Amino acid sequence: MKVYRFDNALNHYQYFLAENEADELKLMTDCTPLASTWEPPPVYIYKPRLKAGDLYNFHGGSLIFSPEATEKLRAFLEIAGELLPLLFESQVYTLLNVTECINCLDRKNTKWRYAEDSWPIDHYAFHRNRFSESSIFKIPETCNVEVLVVDREDGGSFIDALREQDIKGYRLELLWSD
Repeated sequence: MKVYRFDNALNHYQYFLAENEADELKLMTDCTPLASTWEPPPVYIYKPRLKAGDLYNFHGGSLIFSPEATEKLRAFLEIAGELLPLLFESQVYTLLNVTECINCLDRKNTKWRYAEDSWPIDHYAFHRNRFSESSIFKIPETCNVEVLVVDREDGGSFIDALREQDIKGYRLELLWSD
């Protein structure tokens, strides 16, 4: 079993920013349900000369998927949280609001950079029996800054789907392996 940080490859692929600075908070997610009050803010591609991918993060804690990637990965995304529409150039992108916030960090064996409960974490450790059905999740300690993916390595995983569906524009950083 492995856990990865999952985000956009910002240096190589396009990503969104809010048109209005006041709307930036609308694109930030922290496991709090948003669907009942969601009003998509206007967005733009910050660096349009970079390659277009399938993942258009706003920042590390907010994943935005292209319409095509949303359909290809829908089963994984729906179980992880809310799929919020985000309009851009007459297409509907999806902001994944990960609401699967799991208390699975092994705090005793985690090494914090400064002091316990401060981020960033130097070395992650997880309780392998605390993961949920969803491959995509967040932990309370870092829920506003990162999205995590568990790979149970038994086939049919989210990571397998990313590769099989030829999804572009993401980065996986290995954080923990049992």
